[in-house]
Amino acid sequence: MAVTENHPVYPPLDGSVLITDVVEHHFQHNPAQTFYAFPEENGGGDKVIEINFLEFGRAAHRAARLLRDSTAGGIGQVVAIVAVIDIVHYQTVLMGLIKAGFVPFPISPRNPPAAIVNLLKRTSCHHMIMTQQPLHALLNGIKSELGSAQSGPEASTFDLTVQDVPSFADLYPKLGCETESDPFEPVPPVPARLNDVALYLHSSGSTGFPKPIPQSHLVVLHWASCFPKDMRDYEPRLRMGGLALPSFHALGLTTQLLVPLFSVCSISVFPPTATLESGRPIIPDPVNILRYAEKTKANTLMVVPTFLQLWSESPEAVEYLKGLEFVAFAGGALAPKVGNALVSAGVRLSPIYGGTEFGAPADCFPRKGQPIIWDWEWMKFTAMTNIRWIPQGDGTYECHVLTCKTHQPAIENLPDVKGLVINSVGRADDVIIHASGEKTVPAPMENIIMTGPFVKGALMFGREQNQAGILIETSDEIDFNDNNQIEEMKSKIWPTIEEANKGAPAFSRIFKEMILFAHPDKSLPRAAKGSIMRKASLKLYEQEIKALYGLVEVGASDSVTSIQYAPESWSFDAVEKWLGEVAQNLGSGTKVSLEDDLFMQGFDSLSASSLRGRIIRGLRSSCDASTKELADHIKQNIVYAHPTIKSLSLHLVSLVTDPTMISTTGSEEKERIEKMIETYTSGIKKIVPKSLSDPKALPSAVVLLTGSTGGLGSFILANLLGRKDVERVYAFNRPSAEVSVADRQRRAFEDRALNTDLLASEKLVLVTGNAIQSANLGLDPVLLEQIRSTVTTIIHNAWRLDFNLSLSSFEPNVKSIRHLIDFAISSANASDLRFVFVSSVASVQSWNTQNGKVPEEAVESVEAVGPGYGESKFVAEQMLTRSGLAASSVRVGQICGGPPNGNWSTTEWLPILVKTSITLGALPIALGAVSWVPAATVAQAMIDVAFSEKSSPGLINLVHPRPMSWNIIMDNIATHLKDASVVSEPISLIPFNEWCSKLEHHVAQNQDIDLAKLPAIKLLDFFRGLNKSNGLAEKDDDLYAEAFGFPAFMAQKIQSLSPAVAALRPLNHDNVIQWIDYWKSQKYI
Repeated sequence: MAVTENHPVYPPLDGSVLITDVVEHHFQHNPAQTFYAFPEENGGGDKVIEINFLEFGRAAHRAARLLRDSTAGGIGQVVAIVAVIDIVHYQTVLMGLIKAGFVPFPISPRNPPAAIVNLLKRTSCHHMIMTQQPLHALLNGIKSELGSAQSGPEASTFDLTVQDVPSFADLYPKLGCETESDPFEPVPPVPARLNDVALYLHSSGSTGFPKPIPQSHLVVLHWASCFPKDMRDYEPRLRMGGLALPSFHALGLTTQLLVPLFSVCSISVFPPTATLESGRPIIPDPVNILRYAEKTKANTLMVVPTFLQLWSESPEAVEYLKGLEFVAFAGGALAPKVGNALVSAGVRLSPIYGGTEFGAPADCFPRKGQPIIWDWEWMKFTAMTNIRWIPQGDGTYECHVLTCKTHQPAIENLPDVKGLVINSVGRADDVIIHASGEKTVPAPMENIIMTGPFVKGALMFGREQNQAGILIETSDEIDFNDNNQIEEMKSKIWPTIEEANKGAPAFSRIFKEMILFAHPDKSLPRAAKGSIMRKASLKLYEQEIKALYGLVEVGASDSVTSIQYAPESWSFDAVEKWLGEVAQNLGSGTKVSLEDDLFMQGFDSLSASSLRGRIIRGLRSSCDASTKELADHIKQNIVYAHPTIKSLSLHLVSLVTDPTMISTTGSEEKERIEKMIETYTSGIKKIVPKSLSDPKALPSAVVLLTGSTGGLGSFILANLLGRKDVERVYAFNRPSAEVSVADRQRRAFEDRALNTDLLASEKLVLVTGNAIQSANLGLDPVLLEQIRSTVTTIIHNAWRLDFNLSLSSFEPNVKSIRHLIDFAISSANASDLRFVFVSSVASVQSWNTQNGKVPEEAVESVEAVGPGYGESKFVAEQMLTRSGLAASSVRVGQICGGPPNGNWSTTEWLPILVKTSITLGALPIALGAVSWVPAATVAQAMIDVAFSEKSSPGLINLVHPRPMSWNIIMDNIATHLKDASVVSEPISLIPFNEWCSKLEHHVAQNQDIDLAKLPAIKLLDFFRGLNKSNGLAEKDDDLYAEAFGFPAFMAQKIQSLSPAVAALRPLNHDNVIQWIDYWKSQKYI
């Protein structure tokens, strides 16, 4: 896999050739050497296009001329690049700015507008080149931020000129084919000095707004003297895959620009695909990185650890990596297990250590002939650096990178000499790494706790545990034989600990049972300056800490077993009374009906989780061993499965009486479903609809749409209001005491970036009513008759969405569809009326995948058994089938975010999974594909069904006709979370069972969990089910089957009825970008 080219003439690194001059060096010495290599854009063959140094240099000159002619202001002004373009295009424009005498500032387009404006102001940057069409929302936000800064008492004017990025075709008129004889006009050179700022980069912004970091020509030269210089000496010649790196990042800039410029090694990149205004660059994923690297004959790669983790699980990928000279990685730590596995398999790993503030000061690459099995986790500072280690008095050292002739940090912050303290190195024991992989920085919390009047010393612990704890040295003496004194002291210091918890992430919070007091006979060791010696103190109290975790694990901590959490006895009356009091307390004192659904009385997921916690504590407080043991078997969804105090009491008493009665059987659930169908189809006045193969010609449609203020409902309403063949739309919603239906509808449109002007249409009639109450839908008789006499189409979209609830909790929804059926049958156009019901694939949630794909026809009730949401949808389907109406139940699969703004409700399971994954530090991977459909397409499909001239099919499956791999979507999410600065370090991808285990660790010993940080706890049983199904699915050989063992669905009917579904493209990185941008805009992540 060697790259063979004539030996180049390297540019000197002594300061005689700066980055401003290096292109001219290559014109003279290395014009035919390859700079970039990429496959032909169509990807159909093996042809590789190569851009040599002559062509790249000329393209940079062309960019310089175009930018100099179009940019007002003089030499030396800062020009920002905020662009979504290909690697070749990006680095050529950046080099062109340097050649023009400007100071380029590449800025991540994932930064929010306020952050970008802050960067512009801090660098006095008044000119920005931008891909305005794909980033129009960002540009509008920037303009808005600048506009708001120019009003008010502290108004200030900041002028900003924005222009489009020079086109790729103007820079590369003969892509891959340019010769010296082709016409070319260079720009005049601009002199530069070593200490002049060559360009700006910015920090990640993990502790606030990103900060601009000036890179002088000297700093850039020293960047080039690090790993780009190392690559000069490597034999054979190297071609490095730089496909996986963002071009605005220091690592991307170094790999994609400085490496070829100063080491004359070629770089493999993706083919340019964003050359048109509407185009987008290829987004790196584990598959296409290796595919393009192989096509371009790269013999080394530079990647981030996420990809290594994914590749380590693929024998084919590992086999390919073994054939490379080495694989370099940077941007984060690689799990030792993964690294060791790769190295043991023969992959030559090379870690790169560096930072935007101080360059890459360590030896980077294994030398030729070095053994494959080497200490890949360790790095050695290069001889060109001057490193100072400052002892901290506890066996650890602080790292200082001192300024010297051969290494200049970009930032100098030491008080005594010129140099930089690397805060990220710090003290090894300052960061507590929990079993979940989450990291707690204890100092801020310890500092707050130390302000308490009873605290003499405080030291947090929790390494390799799920919970953090605190070791307290008190100012008052405690009798350790008196539990009352211990509990009294905990109560005294608790307000201070609560204050520390307020600003802490969920995984760092200290619970009362995790307070450990230092014994007066074992004072905490202190250094000469009086500070607690962390390592020595933790060693001293090692056994006490282990014992505390043991007590908490079995629920024996005094703080957990307080008698206040237990009923007087486990008789039905005592349990019902106790649960009623607890529920009332959780409901802010509101009296709770014992027989009504708790969730209809205001309970939410937090209330349910808290009630479950009280039940567990009550069981653990029992003196009876068998009752205490039941605490370990209380399911996460116990309150959802038994949503009334009465049913929950019966369930608990039955468990205590007979622990084998842990759940109901499938046959019982089947009977409940059939009983509800029988109840709500009884007495339906059936009609015989007219044949719709030749439908009656109605002049225009009058539509009754329910649930128009919801996600899908908003898209359906917007579509209806835009149709010429729709005369009137009655948008039916339940009333709200807080917000008018008009305001709710407008907010729903605004949240989804829909055209709010449509809401002023004369077609629209907003209606509030209650279809649950009675057949008159809770409407005024005059309005009711008006709708009854004119309605031609009913689209029933309103339905409660909660996968935790049992069938009984959905009975109000079932009652409402019965009332709508009766209303439709009584309407003037009953025999021609179309009734479209938005059902769900969950209505066949127990389908046996051994029977193949789910057909577009009715199934047996046993196939619907499962959570109440799916069961209730099945009941509704059966009711419509028996009604005699021209009704279509559309089993909709997972609806995802899509155009125009990626809206994906943060209450749904995938956003919940993503947010939880941010806290856990990992996203789950699984075998198989997903068939999610964007909301706008689902809405269009519903309209297509409702207005079809064909006969109404009774049952229709609506899923994506072209599924996409779950793992590719997860990898794209991981990539864009980092790009969007949601996470400061690349988020890892781990098998689904490991992800579930991480989540389980967080709840195993805690009943009071921060659901805002770990919202997946609300759906723990749901994710457990996915994990179980995933384990079964992995035994299947079909790589294109649905993920998590979900059944595949026949979808021929919907494709024949809806052109929008038939033409639907597979989900891709653009969808993921929209989702993450939306969640960020909602401050969800």
